[in-house]
Amino acid sequence: MTMAELMCDRIFMIFRGRAVLDGPLADIQATYGRDTIRVRVAGGAPVVAAMPAIERFTDHGNMQEVRVGMPPQAWLRELVSRTDVRHFEIARPSLHDIFVDIARPSPEEDA
Repeated sequence: MTMAELMCDRIFMIFRGRAVLDGPLADIQATYGRDTIRVRVAGGAPVVAAMPAIERFTDHGNMQEVRVGMPPQAWLRELVSRTDVRHFEIARPSLHDIFVDIARPSPEEDA
C-alpha cells in the first residue's frame, strides 16, 4: 500500500466484493482517516503518554505518535504548557491505516 500512496493519485479498493475506497488519495485521507500527530518532547514518551484526550499512542523511541480526541492545535497548546516541544507534525493517515480501519470487523460481525 505504501507504493500505491507514492505512485497513485487516485485509489480504488475492493474489500469483501464491494468497493470500499474510490477517489483521489487526499480526499480518501480526509474522509476516512484521522490525522496522526508526531511529536518529540523533553521528557519523551512518559510526558506524551500522560497527556489528555489520547485515543492511540505509539512510542517509536525518539518520536511518539498519537491520535487525539480534540483539535490538534488545542492539544499542542496543552502539550506546550507541560514541556518543551522539539518537533510537532500533523501527518495524514496512511492508506494502510485507513484500510485496516475499514476492514476491522464491526461489533455485529464479532457476535
